[in-house]
Amino acid sequence: MAELDDAIVRKLRAGDLSAIDLLVQQHGGTIQRLAWRLCGGHADAQDLSQDVLVIAMQKGYTFRQQSSLETWLCGITVRVCRKWIRRQRARRRFFQWAMHTAPTSTQLDSQPQYEIQEWVRTGVDRLPIADRELLLLRYVEQRTIDDIAAILSVSRTALDQRLHRARTRLSIILTLDHTAISESSNIFTRQNTTFEIPTNNAE
Repeated sequence: MAELDDAIVRKLRAGDLSAIDLLVQQHGGTIQRLAWRLCGGHADAQDLSQDVLVIAMQKGYTFRQQSSLETWLCGITVRVCRKWIRRQRARRRFFQWAMHTAPTSTQLDSQPQYEIQEWVRTGVDRLPIADRELLLLRYVEQRTIDDIAAILSVSRTALDQRLHRARTRLSIILTLDHTAISESSNIFTRQNTTFEIPTNNAE
């Protein structure tokens, strides 16, 4: 095993793509099991395992053999899964916030989660591209305000204003969509309410 790991490390450092096959053969099972457990048995674990292999290939030159190859790969797996978990939590917060934009949001309590998520996705898809980018960067990718401002080359003040407009537009779209479906007459019951999506990230 040590000899095979040494061969894999040499290939990784040389950028030899055949290292991936050897990684799968030697450590693929360990990576996938760990990803599966860290993600609570989610189906994305297999895709995350592939991400680990890609990162290992890209960062192979940084491996200094201060630990075993397996330990190094497990470290990458933990970091990849940790990022996935943060994004999943952000998505849940996003959907929870979106539910409260509807004037009769309590009616959604009995709806399957996948229907609620599809309702929110449809609303986001109907936004202008610029608004959609902002919401996804902020609440799904969990980027900070300063980070997004740098990405979009705008000031923080301008970004705050654009983000507020994007949230307002999404709120109106979801409110109207939900009202049309439920045939409610209370379309603008909450139009003056400000909703903030909770986030643990420091801005």
